[in-house]
Amino acid sequence: MADPKLQLAYQTLVDELKVQTATLADFRSRATTMFSVAALIATLSTGVGFVEKGETLAPWAPWVLLGVLTAVGAASMAVLWPTYPWWFVPSAGHIMARYRAGKDEDATLQDVIRDLTGKVRSNATVLTRRSLYLRIGFVLFFVEIATLIIAAGTP
Repeated sequence: MADPKLQLAYQTLVDELKVQTATLADFRSRATTMFSVAALIATLSTGVGFVEKGETLAPWAPWVLLGVLTAVGAASMAVLWPTYPWWFVPSAGHIMARYRAGKDEDATLQDVIRDLTGKVRSNATVLTRRSLYLRIGFVLFFVEIATLIIAAGTP
C-alpha cells in the first residue's frame, strides 16, 4: 500500500487539474458571451441607430464601434483558441511505464506527482494568460458601451 501522504498529494494534483479545466471552460464561456453581447450592441446601434426624433448616432460612431468590436473579438479569440499543451488528467502511459520498469508503488507515485506538478504549473501559465485576455476584452466591452453613450449624445 502506498504512503498515505503520497496518495494525498497525488489526489490533490488530480483535483487541481480538474479545477483548472473547469476554470478554462468558464473563461471560454464568458468570452463567448462577451463577444456575442458586444456584437449585438454594435449591430443594433449602428444598423438601426437610436431613433429619437429622427436622430441617429454620430457619424464617427460606427467606425469606432467596429474597431472596438474587432478588438473585443480578438480578445475573445485569444481566450477561445485551443490550448497546447493542456493537461486534463495524469497519463496512464506514464504510470504504466513506471510499472513496467519495476518501480514500486511509492516510487511510481513520486514520479507521477513530480510530473503532475509540472503539468499544473503549465496549465496555470495558460490560465494566467487567458485571464489577462479576458480582462482586456471586458475593458474593451466597457469602452464600446462608453463610446455608444458618447456617440448618442453627440450631435
